[in-house]
Amino acid sequence: MAPKRNAGNNGNAGHNDEEARSTEIDQLILQAANRVMRVRSETGRSESMSMQGAIVLKLFQVAMAGSPMAIKTLMTMLSDAQRTNERERRKHAEEWREIRKKLRIEFERRLKSGEETDSIIPHPDDIVIEADDTVRIVGPLSEEEASKVRETIAVRDLLFLQDEYESRPGVLKWDPDLPATDNKSSALLISWTMNISLPPRLRLSEHDMLLRMWIRRPFYTKRQLETLLYQRWRALGVRAKRGATLPLFGTMRDLYLGLQELVGRSSEAARNGSPMTDLHIFNEIVQLYRRTGMNVKA
Repeated sequence: MAPKRNAGNNGNAGHNDEEARSTEIDQLILQAANRVMRVRSETGRSESMSMQGAIVLKLFQVAMAGSPMAIKTLMTMLSDAQRTNERERRKHAEEWREIRKKLRIEFERRLKSGEETDSIIPHPDDIVIEADDTVRIVGPLSEEEASKVRETIAVRDLLFLQDEYESRPGVLKWDPDLPATDNKSSALLISWTMNISLPPRLRLSEHDMLLRMWIRRPFYTKRQLETLLYQRWRALGVRAKRGATLPLFGTMRDLYLGLQELVGRSSEAARNGSPMTDLHIFNEIVQLYRRTGMNVKA
């Protein structure tokens, strides 16, 4: 007697085949949508873009040309995308709120028990969640980054002592081409720059900066300051010569302004679709250093 066919099994087999075909088609569609192609931008430049990106760009162009159907489709897509983005942002923010809460509990526990807290990364105070649920981490996210932050703090603090040394008569060599206001130590300018680069919880306030600026050590001779600075710079891994000084204030200020201007031009070039090459930026930095009187070998 021949075995009976199992209709249920046959139905499932057909359904599985249909799912497999559907999955295969989905994969082909996704591959095609993510395929990179060259398109011409509004500025006339040829740019790389995924197929789906090119389709969305074309839809925008048709909508801007006044097509009611394109406008309606685009507004629906934008509304859906905004809702999805807001939902994902809220979910992301809630996850980070929970992380921050757990880190805060652990941080306070360690404080009460006298344990170290440096290994808690990120620090709970460095997790900033804005009113619109945007999450920002304003501090280190790894031990390597935390080590760099500690090094920055050490250098920032040592620069106050460097300023005191360079303020002693006869230490700095004045540049006759610079005004008197520029013929002074740049140590405090560098210290201030490093201070604002730190996470907010680790920055010195303006009051603290001024206080440290005015605290002097008259009991140290110039020779003693030289020795102390030499030892502390060496401890930080800086192979500076005994009695080494920083560039004058005017020179360092011009360097900072030049770098700031270069960053602005580089960002503008990138926005216009003509980004500067790494070699071009490097050469500009070398020329900037040379213009400010620093001896740099390219």
